[in-house]
Amino acid sequence: MAGVRHRARAALGNLQSLGNTVLRAYAHLVFSRSRLVGLVLLLATATAPRALLGAVLGALLALATARLIDIERETIRDGSYAVSALLLGMGVAQTFGLGKVGLGLLLFFAPLCVLMTAALRSFWTPLHLPVLSMPFLIAFYLLLSLSTVAQWPFEIPAEDGLMQLFPLLDRLPRVVPLVLRSVGALFFLPRCAAGLLILLALALHSRIATLLAVLACALAVFVRSVLPTFEDSGLFHSLTYNAVFTAVGLGSVWFVPSLASFVLALVGTLLCALLTLGLVGPLARLGLPVLIIPFNATVILLLMAFRQRSLDRRPKSVDFPAGTPEQNLTYFRTRLLRFARQYSVRFSLPVRGAWTCTQGVDGPVTHKGLWRHAFDFEVLGPDGRPFAPVLVPSLLDCYAYRLPVLASAPGTVVKVVSTVPDNELGVVNLAENWGNLVILYHAPSVYSMVAHLQCGSVRVVEGQTVRAGDVLGLCGNSGRSAQPHVHFQLQSGPKVGDHTLPCWFADAIRVPAVGSSRPERVIAALCPEASEIVRNVEPDAERAAFFQFPYGVVWALRQGERIEHVLCDIDFHGHFTLRSREDGSALFYSLDGGFFTAYDMLGASDSFLQLIRAALSRVPLDGSDALYWNDYLPARMFRGRVLNVLLDFVLPFLSSDRLKMEFRSQRSGTRLLVLGESERVGPDGKPLIQTRAELQRGEGLVRLELTHRGQVVTVERILELAELHEVARRAA
Repeated sequence: MAGVRHRARAALGNLQSLGNTVLRAYAHLVFSRSRLVGLVLLLATATAPRALLGAVLGALLALATARLIDIERETIRDGSYAVSALLLGMGVAQTFGLGKVGLGLLLFFAPLCVLMTAALRSFWTPLHLPVLSMPFLIAFYLLLSLSTVAQWPFEIPAEDGLMQLFPLLDRLPRVVPLVLRSVGALFFLPRCAAGLLILLALALHSRIATLLAVLACALAVFVRSVLPTFEDSGLFHSLTYNAVFTAVGLGSVWFVPSLASFVLALVGTLLCALLTLGLVGPLARLGLPVLIIPFNATVILLLMAFRQRSLDRRPKSVDFPAGTPEQNLTYFRTRLLRFARQYSVRFSLPVRGAWTCTQGVDGPVTHKGLWRHAFDFEVLGPDGRPFAPVLVPSLLDCYAYRLPVLASAPGTVVKVVSTVPDNELGVVNLAENWGNLVILYHAPSVYSMVAHLQCGSVRVVEGQTVRAGDVLGLCGNSGRSAQPHVHFQLQSGPKVGDHTLPCWFADAIRVPAVGSSRPERVIAALCPEASEIVRNVEPDAERAAFFQFPYGVVWALRQGERIEHVLCDIDFHGHFTLRSREDGSALFYSLDGGFFTAYDMLGASDSFLQLIRAALSRVPLDGSDALYWNDYLPARMFRGRVLNVLLDFVLPFLSSDRLKMEFRSQRSGTRLLVLGESERVGPDGKPLIQTRAELQRGEGLVRLELTHRGQVVTVERILELAELHEVARRAA
């Protein structure tokens, strides 16, 4: 009996998993991953039961085919392999019905959609281009051509009955029902009910996408009013749904929502309308409908064109794990604030330990004009002098002399000079101004140069690739240098002395002067000024051990009666992930650059992962307990859902939407405490947000606490039976 119950539960679980996959496939039609969105779209097809049955049959055939040819399981569960077959099922059901002919066509062409999806992915993915609905288009056009040869009869879809159900629609301007039918026509359902449900699904997915869809509909109506002969409702249907999905895709899916992305969406929509009107005639002569060719052609054309830009900005492409348009916008803005990267590579200080900037940008001696963006670094003693207190100092008495000089970022060596003799103290060599040097190529038109190295100390050769932190040479006193120091600059070209570029060092630490009460502070993007003492974050193995979350371990986190299980995982692409087993939410994090960094979360907003994101936003793995640092949290994390929904409509046009936090950490025995508080204060004068995270060495997170406007939320890790067995096994 127990075996029967177990098999029944397993069968029920498999059926539920299959249903979720079909809903995700539906959701992909509006660029979403939400099962709720998928359910609403399924209801849209249910306005014509024949279309619903065809869509589900097509999706199931596609999933079976993907399993048969051993497509990766996680990709199948995502539903993306079933999208084209789902659309094809609707088209076959509405065009040919689901008799012998319709079912026969589905049995052949739905698996063909899977094969074409896999083939196109192998071709498009290396180019960072989406497959879109091209497998559906190819399959459906083949099917229509075949039907002409075989002379299969078409079946006329049923009329829309919503006008009778809702007389109010009859009182609205005639263009409103026409637009709704046009949106529904995407699913081969030119009816108001289907159009309303599709727009509802889009609104549930994203308010930004909904705004773009409304603007695209308005543009389609405008085009129709400009062209008086535009009486073909089928042509207007094609124009509208192509315009809607082009605007949504360009304005919020493949580009971060912004004023620039909205402008691009407008341009793309106009181009899409032009393609729609231009393709109608040629395709009609072939007996073929326009379908969604203009959307596919416009998106691929503009994406390929924008891949050729030298700077990826205005609009910024989505080059990170994509979520909803609102999540993409929040993630991008927070990333800009958190990491403040001007270039595609991250530059660190070219030295180890604490050095003093003795000349910065627009320095009084040599950093002027086209060479103004440069830095000189020296090591000074407690008395502010660069050498030991001896009667007659020499080069060997200078603290900086012969210390290693590092590559500030990964790159390729393009120029080396290593034979210029070092000067005696107080003497300069004006004939060989830069002395011994190394120039590295990092990115198009971005090079770095370190100069005044010790004669014969250069350890790299031209053409060699180096990593950040690799030793290039030793600090010397060659060229125009009266005492040993390191000269560093970013420049626009590979020649010695090319024009300099602005530079900010990532995550540099500003060290207080001797006797100062100020703490050490990590600066996300530091442009050192004269007299500032700076150093890089120096990763400490003891501190890093607190963040070595064991792969495969499950944390049971409890708040009151609620328990959520968080899996320490690594995804298919090799990214560290904390994943909720209850709702599938994921929090990506990294351990590089001397930091533990939690990135924005994908999934449910009420998951405990949100608390982890807030309390362990970013933590330097430096061994110092005196460090302070700032980070930024999305303000939407702490707003009510209704207010967030209202603000979503204007979010792309706001300059910022974040909350600045200050953090510090301290060691307490075998535990590490990470404490944070917001810069903004509440009515009581206390920080609006306060966080506290406790980590156990080798075990990971053990306790979280977040205080928001006086309300405290505490989450603790508990040991469940499986973990207790593991602890006992380790002890034995």
